[in-house]
Amino acid sequence: MITRERQARGNTTVEINGAFRALIRALRDGGVVAVLTDRNPRDQGMIVTFFGREILTVTTPALLSCVTGAPIVPFACLRQGTGFRYTLHYGDLLFPDAAASRDGEVARLTRASTAALERFIRLAPGQWQWMHRRWKITPGGRLRAGLATGAGSSGSSPARAEAAESQR
Repeated sequence: MITRERQARGNTTVEINGAFRALIRALRDGGVVAVLTDRNPRDQGMIVTFFGREILTVTTPALLSCVTGAPIVPFACLRQGTGFRYTLHYGDLLFPDAAASRDGEVARLTRASTAALERFIRLAPGQWQWMHRRWKITPGGRLRAGLATGAGSSGSSPARAEAAESQR
């Protein structure tokens, strides 16, 4: 249903498996790519700080930026009132440094884009919605991130409470 709605509005959707090449093509052809980054990538990604906790985060936007030179444009669409009115909020453009190491740039851009997401959530914490175990780090993800193996962390998120507290 979500895919059908997105496509009805002129967007092209790409299946997550094998999407990287399609996204690179789209960017090189002058297209715009939107990637939802507030998800747990399970056994991939890198560890960054998000609302004071270490989480596993997708690196796809940073990798795409490094490969194509396209900037990352952090943004959030926030509902205004109770109707169907929204305001689009943009963060600072994040450009890759071609002279830096790719690994270093992927880490820097991923940290910066995650920090931008946290700032947007703090603007309207009640509007952030997720439907998965965002705070869990799988054993494969721990290995990839260079951490000791283990079950990872799970449990309730402090993000909403902390974000709501910062609004007071």
